[in-house]
Amino acid sequence: MRNQFSAVVFDFDGTLVDSALIKRQVFFDVAEALPGARELIFDLLANQPPLDRYQIFSKVAEQCCLPEDASYFATELARQYSEICHEKVTQSKDVPGAGALISVLKTESIPVFVSSATPITELEKIISQRSWAKKLSGIYGSPMRKIGHLRDIYCQIQGDKQLMMMVGDSDSDADAAEEFGCEFAAVGENFCSFKEALFRGSNLHDIRAQLFD
Repeated sequence: MRNQFSAVVFDFDGTLVDSALIKRQVFFDVAEALPGARELIFDLLANQPPLDRYQIFSKVAEQCCLPEDASYFATELARQYSEICHEKVTQSKDVPGAGALISVLKTESIPVFVSSATPITELEKIISQRSWAKKLSGIYGSPMRKIGHLRDIYCQIQGDKQLMMMVGDSDSDADAAEEFGCEFAAVGENFCSFKEALFRGSNLHDIRAQLFD
């Protein structure tokens, strides 16, 4: 193994499970009946830092519904989104190499964690149905931010933060790793855009090959 990491922290959607585009599409599906919602959601999904589902649907309801109905519709849209996502993400396939990489890290006695912007209760239910769920050392979701996840993991493992690695597919993953001060591995179709990543690959088979070359 090229580096003996103290912990490896994976993003979930688009990194371990092929679900990022699915969850994006559900935003449009649940709000399609509201005039102007589609264009607004496009803009909100591009926001940096990323907005969570509650922030997005609150803004959609504020601008696309009557003021007296906005609170109800924001809550209802978020509820529908959670229900549909749970079903679709549960059925989503692993990113190629996910289970194999988690298994080999476990064999090497390297703690493996998941860090996601998905609400923690929902995330735990979804992950519990994955074949590799019991090999994880911990699962972190919202409302805590990813930088908070990394800090908590660091305190838990009591290791060197520079020997921790975040694996993800988005700017928010890379930014959390940079702010915290650990290594970053980029995975997914846009991996080439992450020039500062220690490892880069289109899937987790690629990352595993670089880790254990």
